[in-house]
Amino acid sequence: MTLNNQITQMQQYIESQKDEIEALRGQLQKARDDIIKVLIEQWNSRFANQQKRIDAIVEIANAERVSFFDDVGALIQDKNRFSMENLVLYSPGEWLNKRNQVVVKFIENLVKNDRSTNILSREKLFKVASVVDSLYGARHEKYVSEIQLALSAIKYSIARSKMIINIDNYITSSGSYYRFQKWIEELSKYKEPLPEGLLFLAFDNEQRGQKNYLDRGFNTVIYYIVTSFVVFNMSSQNRIQHITNSPWAYNSLNILQYDELFEISSQMQEVVDKELYDYLDNLLNLLSQEKSSSINTIDTLVASTGTKITNMKVCPSCHKREIENRRKVCPDCGTRLPFLA
Repeated sequence: MTLNNQITQMQQYIESQKDEIEALRGQLQKARDDIIKVLIEQWNSRFANQQKRIDAIVEIANAERVSFFDDVGALIQDKNRFSMENLVLYSPGEWLNKRNQVVVKFIENLVKNDRSTNILSREKLFKVASVVDSLYGARHEKYVSEIQLALSAIKYSIARSKMIINIDNYITSSGSYYRFQKWIEELSKYKEPLPEGLLFLAFDNEQRGQKNYLDRGFNTVIYYIVTSFVVFNMSSQNRIQHITNSPWAYNSLNILQYDELFEISSQMQEVVDKELYDYLDNLLNLLSQEKSSSINTIDTLVASTGTKITNMKVCPSCHKREIENRRKVCPDCGTRLPFLA
């Protein structure tokens, strides 16, 4: 075989190899396209049914469990959450911004409806914060919600029920009744500073009462009741109110009006004199009627109740009644008598 024939055969072989390579390349590209198509379909169908979505949520939750628990632990250590300043300044949006964002975003997107915008309403934002707060309570049994504890105080002020506080703790992580009492005691230790400016205090209808104990020792207790109390503050800028349709007669006071607050004017003196005259007139009329009456009401009342007052002890054993207060044992059975309260 000549050299030319050998070269020709070699060229033909090379050409056939090129064709085979192109065929293999086409098959490889087709296989690649098929694999990509299958992967795209699998990716697009990764949440196609509920079970797949459950599996994805479980996987995400397992990845966030440690971070979520650390966040709850940091909240438990933060005692400033329960101060009155933080409770007054409580904002659901700011509170959520400091929490685990995976949990927060999941709940926020879950509660959106078709008409919702990216910004949740204040009411829905508070509900989202309540849900996240409940999740924190479910994650750690020692977690106490500061906002739920404050809401328990409102419920207790209405119902006065220890059981309501304890039941709430199982539902909303608001803390037990013992925790509620401890929180109230902590708040009572804080003294609110007096505001700047001029502070006016007024109280009325002071009532005096007396309780007599007939047994022994210091047997008289006198107590006073203030039935109405008013406080208002005037700022150092000499302004009383800054609202529209102010109920006050003046927005500010001059020196003469300040003096009238502390000194009795002639008009005020007339009112005081009239009130005093009416009071004394009524009192003198009652005294005159009592003096001219043939029966003294007070003497009659004392005579009718005198025996009962001096014989008030009851024997807990034989149940004998109307025993003299000075006796220490029952005259019938000899049982020691309890002290009168």
